[in-house]
Amino acid sequence: MSTRIDEIVDGIYRISTTVTNGGFDFQFNQFLIDDERPALIHTGMYAMHDDVRGAIAEVLDPGELEYVTLLHFESDECGGMDRFLEGAPDSALACSAASVQLNLSGWNYQGRVEGQGRRAEMCGFYREMGIFAHEDPVRDVVDRIGNLDPDWIHGMHGGSLAREAIPDYVRALREEPFAYEGKVLGRELPTDAGA
Repeated sequence: MSTRIDEIVDGIYRISTTVTNGGFDFQFNQFLIDDERPALIHTGMYAMHDDVRGAIAEVLDPGELEYVTLLHFESDECGGMDRFLEGAPDSALACSAASVQLNLSGWNYQGRVEGQGRRAEMCGFYREMGIFAHEDPVRDVVDRIGNLDPDWIHGMHGGSLAREAIPDYVRALREEPFAYEGKVLGRELPTDAGA
């Protein structure tokens, strides 16, 4: 496992950890906003805490984080949540009201939560498209992203896409099939309960 931090635009950093498993490299990204109210967007898995914290420490004292922001709850995005919040005792968790109701209650979290009354833009997007990657909703988002004409796209997994690379990805998402076809990790799922 290797972790690095890179400034992607003034005061915004991508923390990227590459994990090799079964011969495959997989990248997990978090984002650090270094301003008057420092925020960490996603924490990585529980086992990544020390490496992610060390990367943050290259920029600012992790104990000064004001927010730990979670866009959704999966172990690769929030596995280190409790450790980061414990290490920054004045921090607050920032997530949607739906995340608090559906997910946070199962963590026995007793600290501050901000943003409960507002729907984060990403959560609204998930609600609109559903959580599953059906082609039409994803293509609608691709069209909206294309209209924004961004300089960069920074995802939670994988590398960042510079402006010159974006059209190739957009073209693939518009033209190639990618919807769920009954397979997970290349394997057919059983069709009957007894299998």
